Amino acid sequence: MKVLKTAIVGCGLFGENHVKAYQDYARSQCVAVFDLNRKRAKEVAKAYGCEAAGSLDDIADDKSIKAVSI
Repeated sequence: MKVLKTAIVGCGLFGENHVKAYQDYARSQCVAVFDLNRKRAKEVAKAYGCEAAGSLDDIADDKSIKAVSI
């Protein structure tokens, strides 16, 4: 089964729900999150086992990421 690697931009309430949904679904995996509040991004990344991207460019440059949820 092919897994779609995703990233989330914005780690507020809805952003965190997107991370959880992608992690819970067997055919997707959230590999990175980004938020202007770096502390919040790190908290969400740690809670869901993904990376806190340092910038939007980091997400855009990662060719393994095929979908971004904003």
